[in-house]
Amino acid sequence: MSVVLINESSAERVLLLQAGQFRFALPLDGVIHAYPSCIVDPAGVDDPRIAGIVPVGSRVLPVIDVGYLASGHRSELTADQAFLECASPAGPVLLWLDEIGDIALIREIVEVNVPAAGAVGLERAVISGGEVWLLRDVGAFVTADLAELCATVAAS
Repeated sequence: MSVVLINESSAERVLLLQAGQFRFALPLDGVIHAYPSCIVDPAGVDDPRIAGIVPVGSRVLPVIDVGYLASGHRSELTADQAFLECASPAGPVLLWLDEIGDIALIREIVEVNVPAAGAVGLERAVISGGEVWLLRDVGAFVTADLAELCATVAAS
């Protein structure tokens, strides 16, 4: 991985997250609520990107398996995993994560040359605590076809 520093200053705050071996930073403006744990109902969803559904108040939210999206392997649900309710193109969704870390203030923006899904390209990232965290928004996980599926799952 090669890192190129860009002299850019920002007061944007991000949340540092981990799903499987994938670590990333998510802008706080897309985060609605964090849940330490939830009981996920598989609800017969056939798409591996959606782990199931979770009732939250009067709503039913689809649970997106971020670890699966990052690695292609489904993790087993444990008591240690956390859920982050986020705004998405499909409406609110829950991101299924292994760890919700610290809030970081973006002081340095970098571009990182990373092999991802068989491709190499430049991606925006955050340096926090001497480590590089890829910067994502919820739209990076909720593609148009997944947004449509989430809307269908939430409506059923």
